[in-house]
Amino acid sequence: GWEFFIRAQDYSFGCVVLRREFIPPLCDSAQVITILLRCPSRGIDHEMCEVLIDECRFVADSLAPVAQAKQVYTEFIQARLDSLQCTEEAYRWFEGTLGLKPLHKTPAALKFVKSILKKMDQGGVLQDETILDSPILQDVALVHDPMMVCEEMLSDAEALLGNEEKKVRDERRNAW
Repeated sequence: GWEFFIRAQDYSFGCVVLRREFIPPLCDSAQVITILLRCPSRGIDHEMCEVLIDECRFVADSLAPVAQAKQVYTEFIQARLDSLQCTEEAYRWFEGTLGLKPLHKTPAALKFVKSILKKMDQGGVLQDETILDSPILQDVALVHDPMMVCEEMLSDAEALLGNEEKKVRDERRNAW
């Protein structure tokens, strides 16, 4: 990280900047954390400036990637997973650590992949035909049009979308 101290006429600022790539579960896109301490400049000497920057360092040292008390709001995380708003790394972390995964992950994805593979096999461009006999694809239903899988997923959201005018319904659908 970086640290700096700014002493202006009215206020003094102590700042510690930390750079992180991934802070699960919800800060998967946060890259910079800033600890900023501001106090009036009147009556501050060099020793007091050192105390202020030490306080910033103390707060920065108290940040940890693993919480001691693990309380996770699974409803919020599940909603975010279901809306497909996470990175691949976040999906892996949620599934491995919390056992959470998107609602449509397994059945819809496998149905889509099996349908695409069947189309490729029918077109003669599938190099390994045995992949269709893979154990993971055996109990998966085959759809003639792979895009129907997307329509099925959207139909699951009909209750959320409502029967309002088209513009509002489209906005809700795209947000979902």
